[in-house]
Amino acid sequence: MIAAHNLKRKFVGIDLSLYTVQSVVRVWLTEIGLGDIQIAGIPEDLASARQLAVDDPFEFESFAIELCHPAFVANKEQRKDGGTDGKGWLLQPVKECGRVKDLVVAQVKAGKPTLSQVRDFAHVIQSTEGSVAGVFITLEKAEKHWTNGMRQVAYQMGTFKHEHSMEEFERLQHWHVGQFFYKSARQRLPHLPELADRDGKALREVKVTVEQLDFWRASGAGI
Repeated sequence: MIAAHNLKRKFVGIDLSLYTVQSVVRVWLTEIGLGDIQIAGIPEDLASARQLAVDDPFEFESFAIELCHPAFVANKEQRKDGGTDGKGWLLQPVKECGRVKDLVVAQVKAGKPTLSQVRDFAHVIQSTEGSVAGVFITLEKAEKHWTNGMRQVAYQMGTFKHEHSMEEFERLQHWHVGQFFYKSARQRLPHLPELADRDGKALREVKVTVEQLDFWRASGAGI
């Protein structure tokens, strides 16, 4: 696209990864003065994400799953599947009580979440074969709708350790769509060990934060 721009030609770019699209627009195209280029097919801000949730709830679920983490895979068909709308897999499994676990489940709620929904999702994490953690994804931020009761459920789920990390990870995490659109250090992914990509290969932790984007911009490196 940069070559086409330099040659004064029109161009169209396409990619399946939301993170790739955002990175290209924020870094490469911004550098050549095209940071305000139109992005078609995916919401560009929280307001358009809300509109997608109204217009096409299932498409919003897929959007939110892939937005939450580039290694998550959304359900291909809408169905009653025990409370999961998408999944991800740890690159290195966790061994607990003689069992190998590598699955991270995810559920999306566009409306105001309820305590019973969070409790049900906690049960899904506990009862799904191979599941070690889950991410409860909402449209709105935690301060608005994540109540003390919901926090208590998450706290009671506890944490897990990963042999390749000194950190502990919460088994039930909350993430809201607005955290992707933040233009500050508050922008983040769920706090998880390294995940495998959709082909099962190693996926380096992709944390598209302002600090990293500034580093790439300052160094002149590509993404």
